[in-house]
Amino acid sequence: MRKLITLISCFTFLLGFSQTEELESLTIQLAFQDPDTTKVNTSIRIIEILYNDGGYDRALKFIRESEKLSNELNYKQGVAEITYFKGLIFAKKDDYINAIDNYNKSKELYTTLSDTLSVARINNSIALIEIERGNYDKGLQLSLSAMYELEKRGLKNELRDSYKNLATAYNEIGESNQAIEFFEKTLNLEDELGNTAGVIETNKSLGDLYANQNDYQRAIYYYENVISSIDESDTILRGNVLTKLGFAYLQLNNLEDAKEYLTQGLRVNRRLSNNEGILVALNATGDLYLRERKSIIAERLLSEATDLARNLKNNDELIHNYRLRAKLDSTKNDFRLAYIWQKRHFELKNLIEKIRIAD
Repeated sequence: MRKLITLISCFTFLLGFSQTEELESLTIQLAFQDPDTTKVNTSIRIIEILYNDGGYDRALKFIRESEKLSNELNYKQGVAEITYFKGLIFAKKDDYINAIDNYNKSKELYTTLSDTLSVARINNSIALIEIERGNYDKGLQLSLSAMYELEKRGLKNELRDSYKNLATAYNEIGESNQAIEFFEKTLNLEDELGNTAGVIETNKSLGDLYANQNDYQRAIYYYENVISSIDESDTILRGNVLTKLGFAYLQLNNLEDAKEYLTQGLRVNRRLSNNEGILVALNATGDLYLRERKSIIAERLLSEATDLARNLKNNDELIHNYRLRAKLDSTKNDFRLAYIWQKRHFELKNLIEKIRIAD
């Protein structure tokens, strides 16, 4: 494994070094080229390298010069590509108005050039922005139109982005089965492309979707994929997934595995001082000890969770906490206190429901 990591590191270094060499070489070429389409194409390659390396401001300088020359030459292909890169850079800078404006200008040019592949790529880029802004129907339409063209060409990187856009949009509008379908397609491509971060993220998304459907067996499968793909250092992701795994096992009444994962999740979140993660783990672990009829431990954990939920104003976890506390006091035959917790549970639940309907 260490040899493999070393080889990957060396390859990454050499790739970065070769791109630096190419950038220097292209910059020298550009200085001596005649003001024609070849000069524009050289500039576009420089812009692409700078964009991929995160040098957005420097790329914009080359864009301004090459855009002027492309317009003077009436070189539509060049103008279209440069305008698309402008859109990409504005999107990276979270300037969505200018991003979409440039995407649309570029799309118009590519349409006149009958370049359906470039139109599909732009639709994918616009879809991402629309989905991020909550315009899910529009994002879906754009991603679907892009997907058909990209599937015909077998372009894995672009298809991965299209599938992910679709999965995200379907998830947001509550179409969980279709979201699962496209997240699974995304996962296959992330795996084929060797994108470890993408594989981890998509496994977690699938775990969350199946958990929301109460299909905890499948949720466990995807959550365990996440845990097996990350190292054991304390991270918010690890603490989050360990807790979700524990909760899933708890719902299947597998108390032994639930305890193992919930204990680990609580420990990691405490070390990170991740209060939201601590809260979720406290409620779930309190539920675990309640099922084991260890009321003293359950009460201590749930009492801490009550205070934390109120401080964080996390109403969803507070509603869950009130229900558990009512159940706890019922097992202790303290029906007066159980009634109080149950009353608080229903009052808060009804209040939140009214707020959601009003929104």
